[in-house]
Amino acid sequence: MPELPDVTMYKKILDGSSLHKTIEKISFSDSRILKGVSVRKFSHILKGNRFARSLQHGKNLLVQVSGGSPHVLLHFGMTGALHFLERGEDEPVYTRCVFTFAGGGRLAVSDQRLLGKIGIVEDPQSFVREKGLGPHATGKELHAERFVQILSGRKGRIKTALMNQSVIAGIGNIYSDETLYQASIHPESDVRSLDSKTLQDLHGVMQRVLRTAIRSGADAEKFPKDFLLPNRRSGASCPRCKGKIEKIRVNGRGTYLCPLCQKKQQ
Repeated sequence: MPELPDVTMYKKILDGSSLHKTIEKISFSDSRILKGVSVRKFSHILKGNRFARSLQHGKNLLVQVSGGSPHVLLHFGMTGALHFLERGEDEPVYTRCVFTFAGGGRLAVSDQRLLGKIGIVEDPQSFVREKGLGPHATGKELHAERFVQILSGRKGRIKTALMNQSVIAGIGNIYSDETLYQASIHPESDVRSLDSKTLQDLHGVMQRVLRTAIRSGADAEKFPKDFLLPNRRSGASCPRCKGKIEKIRVNGRGTYLCPLCQKKQQ
C-alpha cells in the first residue's frame, strides 16, 4: 500500500513532468476510480487548464488546477501508482485514468484493485478537517513536542496509533514496522507504557526513517543495511542482532519484528 514516502515519489513525478502543461484530454478506462464527481464534470473542470502546483497530506496528493480553486485529489489505495509516459510509451497494466497534455506526454494513474480514488476537492484545508486527518507525518507542524502531546496517555498499541490516519497522516503497515524496529519498541507495546522521553525519541526515529525512505526513492533495495524492510519476512536474519525476524498480527495486520531487539512494554 502506498504510504507517505511512495506518495512523495509520485508528487516528484508529477511536479517534474506535468505542471504548467495544457491538459488536452482526460480518459478513463474504468471510471469507478472517480468518486464524487461525474466524468463529464471532471473533464469540464480540467480540459484546457493546467496543473498549477501540488501538495501532499499523508497518503493524499492534491493538485491545484489553474484558473480556479479546485484541486484534483489522488489517493492510491492499496495498489495505486502514478506514471508519466512519453509519446509512444505504452500505458502500464491496470491504468484507470490518463491525462493527455498538449505537445505530448501523458500522466497515468494505475490501480489494480481499484481501492484508490480520484476526485475534486475545493479546499485542501477543509478536506483535511472533514476527513479528520492528523498532521502530515513529516510536516513542520508535527514537531517532537506535538508528537508527544498527541500520543501521551493514548490507549491502545503503539503500532495501531502510528497507523491511525486521524492521529498521524501518512504512515501505514510497512513504515510503522520500520519505525518501531529502529526505535527498538515492540509493536504491541501499550502507548501509555511509553514515557515522554521514549516518545520524543520515537518522533526522531520516525522522521529519520521516512526521510531515508524518501531519499531512497521508496525502494527497499536502496535502504541502509540496518533497515528491517529489506529483511521484512518471517525467519530472516535481524540486521542488528542476527536473531530471527518474526511475524505476528496486530489488529489484523501482518507485523514484522525482532523479538530480541524489540521487547514488549505493557
